[in-house]
Amino acid sequence: MMQTERTSPRQLEDLHRRFRSARGLARDEKWAQAAATVLILDDVAESAVVDQLEQLLGTLRASEEPIEELYGPARRWAEEQLPRLREEGTVTPEIARPRNFREAAVITLIGTSGFSVLLLVVVLVAGTATISLLPLVTPPTLALAIVLLQALFAAVLRRRPFVVAVGITAVALGALSTAAGWSLVTLADQATRSLSVWWHLPIAGIAGLLAWGLDRATDRATSVRGDATPPESAAADAPLDDDQWLDQAAEALRMRGDISDRRIRRLLAEARTHADDADASLVEEFGSPQDYARRHRPQAGLRARRRAWWMAGVALVATVPLVDDLVTEGISWRADSMMRAALVAFLALAAVLAWRTSRREQQATRTA
Repeated sequence: MMQTERTSPRQLEDLHRRFRSARGLARDEKWAQAAATVLILDDVAESAVVDQLEQLLGTLRASEEPIEELYGPARRWAEEQLPRLREEGTVTPEIARPRNFREAAVITLIGTSGFSVLLLVVVLVAGTATISLLPLVTPPTLALAIVLLQALFAAVLRRRPFVVAVGITAVALGALSTAAGWSLVTLADQATRSLSVWWHLPIAGIAGLLAWGLDRATDRATSVRGDATPPESAAADAPLDDDQWLDQAAEALRMRGDISDRRIRRLLAEARTHADDADASLVEEFGSPQDYARRHRPQAGLRARRRAWWMAGVALVATVPLVDDLVTEGISWRADSMMRAALVAFLALAAVLAWRTSRREQQATRTA
């Protein structure tokens, strides 16, 4: 089984500093950081990222030209390396794993902090000086709901096709939105105490500090224990029959998020046919299901396109109460109406940006 050489974050940081010390220019370091980020986000092994950037240092030291003139913009240079790196097998697509409790807690706290700041801005723009207790519990509730929906989607996707996972999550989102709307109306009628809108600031600060502390504590615990054996490595040691292998390979391919269900079915059918022709088991022919799942190239733009559809769908759901407000009350500057409008605008912008990313990735693949 081929193992990917691991590179520590310290090695990447040292490389970035060497770019700066090569000519004493901070922009050289920033260029290297940007290029490394693009490659790593495209699942290039960190050891390969270090190798690619180290090859540029010699020319950089001997030149007086700006680094952008030598190699072009960092993003474009990194994207130009991707086809060759994929051919060389240094791109190792990530297979998403379920979040543990600490990771979910950190994300919930970060979301609470961000939504608290956003809600504060909205109510200040609306000219509201006081609020009830209800808006203060909205940020953590919204952040927790997002984490739970993501967990549900991942759990379904491990066993079912992408379309089924989307459908079940959409139903859960609708049910959650209905329950939340009913709860908010009920609590709003009972919430009579007024509080300063600036209470959102300490809530955002406390949530942010808790997220930072929990994340640091997790990092320290991991460094003390060392890298734990991945669950898939332990599973790979257990004998698998062909049906178990196909189930695990399908799960790993789906959890990558960049291969369509149709292509997954074709890949698994081809694997079974190949093993039958060779009169061998799937494990003998292809190794572990996870290694097999990592061998295949991603479909250009698929991940970003799915993200765009997700954002557009959620924006559409969020538009329903906004339209209802417009029909019943006309244009309103109430804090809750502005919050909905800001959410719809944010989601719509995110969908457009994701769609543009998808188109750019497809174009880059065609011209590579």
